[in-house]
Amino acid sequence: MALRRARRSGNRVAGDVLDLDRFKMGMTVSGTRSAIVFCERWPDRMSSALRERHLARYGGDEFTVLCDEVVDKSHALEIADRMKWPCANR
Repeated sequence: MALRRARRSGNRVAGDVLDLDRFKMGMTVSGTRSAIVFCERWPDRMSSALRERHLARYGGDEFTVLCDEVVDKSHALEIADRMKWPCANR
């Protein structure tokens, strides 16, 4: 569906898989329940960088990102940069 929308609009599609670093270590230290709550709430932190439909939990500590309104490569890089800061220093 994303590819069809992009073709109709003349835009491009950009995707990525995000793997949360040191997730297993955090789960060991904080406990399984804390890790589950973190994975449930982490997408909320990303809401300033992505639209809700762009982010989905893939499994465990992995999330997928699919943006279907990308104009060009520099736009995709801009989106990637916006994804970095909501997670910094938290």
